[in-house]
Amino acid sequence: MIKSRFHSFFVAASVLLCVVSSVQAQGKVLLRVHLQPGQTFDQGFAMEMKILHITSREHTDITQVTHLKVHNQVLGVDNDGTMKVKVTFQVVEMKNSEITNGKVRSNLEYDSAKPPKEISPDLRSTSVLVGQSVIITVLPKGKIVKVEGADAIAQRMAAGIKSPDQRVFLTGIFKRAVESMSGQTVGMMNFAPELVAPGDSWTMSDTSPTATSQLSSGQYTLMSIKDNIATIAVKSTSKPNPDAPPPGKNISDIGALGRENGVIHVDTKSGLISDFEIHLRSSGPIPPPDKSISTQSKAASAWTLLKIDSESIMRGWTVQLPR
Repeated sequence: MIKSRFHSFFVAASVLLCVVSSVQAQGKVLLRVHLQPGQTFDQGFAMEMKILHITSREHTDITQVTHLKVHNQVLGVDNDGTMKVKVTFQVVEMKNSEITNGKVRSNLEYDSAKPPKEISPDLRSTSVLVGQSVIITVLPKGKIVKVEGADAIAQRMAAGIKSPDQRVFLTGIFKRAVESMSGQTVGMMNFAPELVAPGDSWTMSDTSPTATSQLSSGQYTLMSIKDNIATIAVKSTSKPNPDAPPPGKNISDIGALGRENGVIHVDTKSGLISDFEIHLRSSGPIPPPDKSISTQSKAASAWTLLKIDSESIMRGWTVQLPR
């Protein structure tokens, strides 16, 4: 599944690459994640996003364009096919504008390939991401079961924030964003349990291992296979998990309503997604992270989220095939 999120740069600049092996029989195909130790491959992602972000004090409209390049290295494969993949963020480009209560709040640009001599506080968290790595654990059917290293990255990203309350608050958001981005690089969805032919659909209902407040369900349909390219249509929804504990001070796990749809093209010979385009819509009221935050200081109370409404288009492509 694709999961949506910091509704600015980090809300899911994350996207998907799926590595699969295919077994064909009588026009049908079996899709499974299948990587070999030592393989490496690169990905490119782009996201265009418009967000309405309402807090107890502010009404903010955010427009953002983000480009990412990540490098993936397969560290090992267990006997049962479970894989560990190291995901390294190599290039980050970002343009971000924010209008708060009718006034321009910021207009930022950052390109890690041409970094400025001095990084402004507003861009420091973005620049920290470049060169950082996490390790994800992926099952053969495409399910991400573990993301290691996101905590340390999130702490570095939030280290320059002076307010203790805001630092804790944003550390949680950064952690969730890093997990989401890295977790989508190999495992986009749970594959069908059996062989599928054009016209066949399969579904998945799951709680994200990196966002326990979200309940997600999706439908995938194999539309066609032509010239070794499989076209898969994707539709999914997400909603808050009523059984999830209330979010804590770090608000790293909050739920919202979301809808996603798009098309993925998979090269059946290499098993890689050659390209994709996904449209996302997310909205809903957000509970305060913790009553103590809204009462400890005036600055902290401004971070109490009331509502988020976002529309995004995500695109991705394989830059370099595994070797």
